[in-house]
Amino acid sequence: MPCAPRYKRAVTPEHSPKLKRLHPELGELDVGDAYGEFGFNDLATAQRPYVVVNMVATVDGQGRLGANTDRLGGEVDRQLFVQLREQVDCVLAGTRTIEAEQYKGPASRSKTRAAREARGLRPRPLFATVTRSGVVPWSAPVFQDEGIECVIFSDAELAAGETRATVTQVRETGPQAILRALAGDFDVRSVLLEGGPHLNTPFFAAGLVDELFLTVAPLLAGGSAAFPIVAGDLGAGLPLRLAGVLLDDEDHLYLRYRPDGTDGRRHT
Repeated sequence: MPCAPRYKRAVTPEHSPKLKRLHPELGELDVGDAYGEFGFNDLATAQRPYVVVNMVATVDGQGRLGANTDRLGGEVDRQLFVQLREQVDCVLAGTRTIEAEQYKGPASRSKTRAAREARGLRPRPLFATVTRSGVVPWSAPVFQDEGIECVIFSDAELAAGETRATVTQVRETGPQAILRALAGDFDVRSVLLEGGPHLNTPFFAAGLVDELFLTVAPLLAGGSAAFPIVAGDLGAGLPLRLAGVLLDDEDHLYLRYRPDGTDGRRHT
């Protein structure tokens, strides 16, 4: 999320605190039911996969605190983060995000893999990244996970490094080409984009994002070095429609947006 993986501490599904639902209607629900079944794959079109962005930011819009996002999300945020990952064919993140957050391979637990298979998904999602320089943080845990299939989108020759993951290079870096390759070559119907901001920007700018999940952490970061969740030109701006708001006991807000003017038939 902004960088991205906010799941370093153990996720405990058996501990399910309550969330307040503030929109679209008032209510209360268990965290385990909050992101239960979105059906992202069913919302894909023949043209491309369904694309969901998941990020976290402070109240003043900073997508990290210090070097990464570790201090921004609490336990509820981590559980919701994992729930989104459980429902997609592919997790996509930038190389700097992978390095800063020391990404681990998604769906490493047998229980998670079983839940994915019950949804008709592959046991572990495809993992993808983009590098125009060819530099890859091979030492990150995700690349040392022999159970992960990874696609690296790059026009450059990849820097040498050791990996235990299964790696395929695709010589494309544009967002449309990335989605075409994921759909056509890897049978991907849904993509969870986890940042960072420089990877998010071209997808938003090209109108390729269907939903944005944004966790707002209840703190101010301050500082002079801006690190927003989108770091590039979006022209006159991209209007969003608020689709959902949740609040946890630690005052984190969980916002769900859809780009305004998108085809409503793609959404539930």
